Amino acid sequence: MSSPKTTRKTAPGTAKAKGRAAPGDPFRHLYAIGQTVRLRYDFRHPASYAEVYRITATLPPEGGAPQYRLRNEDENFERVARQDVLEPMRPTAADRQDALIARTFGSGPQAR
Repeated sequence: MSSPKTTRKTAPGTAKAKGRAAPGDPFRHLYAIGQTVRLRYDFRHPASYAEVYRITATLPPEGGAPQYRLRNEDENFERVARQDVLEPMRPTAADRQDALIARTFGSGPQAR
């Protein structure tokens, strides 16, 4: 005798129910908004391309990889990059201090 097949329902409030990627999912964003990253240097990109950027937004996946909107302080525009061409930067003491201020007061450093 075989038992009836049961189906699992996704509980409200879980990652799958909210449309977020599950851990280990290839479409999961690895970097957070505000995180500092560098574009990976390779034969297709010049050395100046591997500058430091701050993530300003997460975007839906395209071509099998999540995307991000990035900004460099020296540029007057934002660019879009796929997750597979980014690498994390170690946070500096100033980055850690800015993050602490943002967590504590809900905003970035204030003009003095």
